[in-house]
Amino acid sequence: MHRVFTVWFSPNLVMAAFFIGTLAISFVGIGFTLGVVAIVVGFDPGLACLPPTCARGARAPGWRNCRWPGCRSAVRRCAGHAHVAVHDRLGRDHGIFGAQALQLLLHVPFWLGLLIILALQGLIGVFGYEVLHTYQKWMAVILGIMFVILSFKISSIGSFSAPASAHGAALAGGFVLMVTSR
Repeated sequence: MHRVFTVWFSPNLVMAAFFIGTLAISFVGIGFTLGVVAIVVGFDPGLACLPPTCARGARAPGWRNCRWPGCRSAVRRCAGHAHVAVHDRLGRDHGIFGAQALQLLLHVPFWLGLLIILALQGLIGVFGYEVLHTYQKWMAVILGIMFVILSFKISSIGSFSAPASAHGAALAGGFVLMVTSR
């Protein structure tokens, strides 16, 4: 089960995940404190049901077991994970960020950076299962360190007292939106 963790963990360590919280203040307008509450409530304790059911393997595949009793919203989580897997294969999420990074670092056109990223993703896929696991294991460490450094940097310059700018139904709707954003 520990090998599957890095395969699903590292693809989710993207900059977009970092900025979901900023939506609470800048776009939705529910403020910092209520935004943190919404993200914590939306974390979905039912997610804890997926690893044990997926680990059962071919006898009871995890995708089918997403309807296992006691897994609140697990069906939504399985669909979300399938969505992430499809996006990773197509390069829509990581490919675009990688292409932009190559464009900035190597001064190549965006389309060439995207082509390079997609070719690298294809090579990783061609070389197989073990290479993918090794790659994701190391990326989990590298991206995890990056997230820790960014967290300290952002927390040193961030404002944690942003009040809610939305009121009434807009505040309630914004809270629901943030709960379901992950």
